[in-house]
Amino acid sequence: MARLVALVAALLLAPSLVMAQSKSDFDTCAGNNDDAAITACSKILNSRSINSKQRREAHYNRAISYTAKRRYDDSIRDYGEAIKADPSYALAYNNRGVLYFERKNDLDRAKADYDRAIALDPNYAFAHNNRANVLKRKGDLDAAFRDYDKALAINPKYDGAYRNRGDAYRQRGDLTQAIADYNKAIEFNPKFQAAYFGRARAHDAKGDFDQAISDYTKVLTLYDKHVEAMVYRGVLYENTGRKDDAIADYRAALKLSAEDDDDRKAQADALDRLSRLQR
Repeated sequence: MARLVALVAALLLAPSLVMAQSKSDFDTCAGNNDDAAITACSKILNSRSINSKQRREAHYNRAISYTAKRRYDDSIRDYGEAIKADPSYALAYNNRGVLYFERKNDLDRAKADYDRAIALDPNYAFAHNNRANVLKRKGDLDAAFRDYDKALAINPKYDGAYRNRGDAYRQRGDLTQAIADYNKAIEFNPKFQAAYFGRARAHDAKGDFDQAISDYTKVLTLYDKHVEAMVYRGVLYENTGRKDDAIADYRAALKLSAEDDDDRKAQADALDRLSRLQR
């Protein structure tokens, strides 16, 4: 059995089946212990008696475990081998596209994989959402909206697509519609911290500072290491005269580990603001 897994953006998968040669090996290959899964999947792949479907699933499951171990190149290769074993395997195209997008920033390869996944399965909501994310990053918002709309037509409760479409509306400057989409995402997933963060940014941009502070606080309740939420809340505290609260947020943000360039930019801003406030 292939695993059901979600990567960084909650973008991916659906379950699929595998024929059992050695039930123990296949169960371990599809299990959640990634080191054991890699070993079991490799054992299966070294067998001469497996059929193409078993080979497909072993490569697919090992790719998932490689991703969990941050061995992204190995994961991409395994998805490629799964596709060789079954060129109609839409799941593998979608998942490889996620790695090209999230880990390699290779937008063209990501889009090509999503295009193929959608051609194989036009009702693949995850792939429509994922392709929309690529199109949004490329700046083609009209095409991105078409894919988000399609994903939500297929699955009207798809919280991730609402959040991502909300980001696209915010990027276009339609803050009211962005907030409406973030609200829908939160309705379907009350613990969706990324949707609270997007809604906070939209309220912030509209000048609804109390609402923005409330949403940044909710983000930090759900994930207390969110650097950007900490810094942006501090900025609002500073701009509304709450100097001590601002200083506390800037200091706290500087103690956190930056996870990406956006975090590092936020921390640089926090350091500059803290220095000015403490003069």
